Amino acid sequence: VSSMINTPETPSASSSLLQPAQHLTKAPQVVFKKKIHVTTTTIDQWAQEHNIDHVDFMWLDTQGSELSILKSSPKILKTTRAILAEIEFIEAYKNQALFGEIKTWLESVGFTLIALNISSSQWAGDALFVRK
Repeated sequence: VSSMINTPETPSASSSLLQPAQHLTKAPQVVFKKKIHVTTTTIDQWAQEHNIDHVDFMWLDTQGSELSILKSSPKILKTTRAILAEIEFIEAYKNQALFGEIKTWLESVGFTLIALNISSSQWAGDALFVRK
């Protein structure tokens, strides 16, 4: 669980399933002092459990897990029309996929990059992909 250095008891938006890497030097005001156990599922499993047969728009901001989430849910991905994903240009979290890998993979499964918004930090942003 991440928090700001001056408010260590208040979680911040940088918590991840992955361990921090360059995030530690790029945003030193964010600290990762506490670990918790989190149960996860795939979007395919979630959709099946809730009788969801398609997803028009998917918004992923999972601190480095975006590509593994997409790859683990091929059934629902085939129904998805658009994906907004947080992306990084540096390894903010250990073993995360970077923007180029995410873009290449999404293009290989039928999506095209429509828009890219790079944050003021210059090492992260958001990418909008739409099915061709």
